[in-house]
Amino acid sequence: MKKKYLLVPAAGVCALAMMLSMVSASSNNSNSKLISQSFDEMKVTIDKIDKISAVQNQNLASFDTLKVDVEDFIFYKANAQLVAKLKSTEVPSDQYLIDNMLKDKLTAYEAIQQGITVSDEEVQKEIDFQRDVFENQMDLSSPEVQDIYDMMKNRIRITGLSEEEFWKADFVKQGYKDALLEGKLMNSLRGDDRTFETIEDFQKYKEELLTKYKDKVRLNLDVLNNI
Repeated sequence: MKKKYLLVPAAGVCALAMMLSMVSASSNNSNSKLISQSFDEMKVTIDKIDKISAVQNQNLASFDTLKVDVEDFIFYKANAQLVAKLKSTEVPSDQYLIDNMLKDKLTAYEAIQQGITVSDEEVQKEIDFQRDVFENQMDLSSPEVQDIYDMMKNRIRITGLSEEEFWKADFVKQGYKDALLEGKLMNSLRGDDRTFETIEDFQKYKEELLTKYKDKVRLNLDVLNNI
C-alpha cells in the first residue's frame, strides 16, 4: 500500500510524505483523537494568521517563481509537530523545516528549468487515483494506515470545503503538479552518469539543489515574529 501514497504532496495537501515515516509499534487507537485535536489547533492558528495584516500575503522564502508562504509553513510545521507527538520525538527546527520545503519546491522548479512538463490531464489522473486510494483502498485495520487516513480526513475538514470541492481546489492541483514534476525529474536522472538508483540518491540530489540555489533565495524569517 505504501507506494500508493508516495506522490501525495507534503505541504499543499497533507504532508503524507512525513506521515509515512511515523510507522512504528507505538501506533494505537487513541491517535484518532490526538490527530483531530491537532488539526483543530492548526485551524485556529491559520485563522489567526488570516487576521494579522503584517503576515497576510507574506512569503517566508522566495526566488523567481518559487515561494514558501507563511500559511504553508505553519501547516507544514503543525504536521511535523503532530508526527513528533505520535513518535515521541523532537520537532525539527524552523530552519530545517523551511529547508525541507525549499528542497521540494526547488526540485519542481529545476524540473521546469530542464524542460519537463506536466499536463492538466496528468494532474487530474493522479488526483483521481489518490482520491480513490483514500476513499476505497486504505487498509484501516493497520494502525499506521488509520493514522494517515485520519490525517487526510482532518486535513479536508479544516479547509471548510466539501470533499468534492477539496479535490478540485487549485492548491490541491498545484501540489500534485509539483509532485509529478519531482517524480518525472527523478526518472529522467536515472541511467545517466549520476546513476540514481534509490530514493536516498534523489534526496542527496535535492540537497545539492538547495546548496545550488540557497544564496539566490530571499528569506524573510522575521515575519514569524508577528505570529
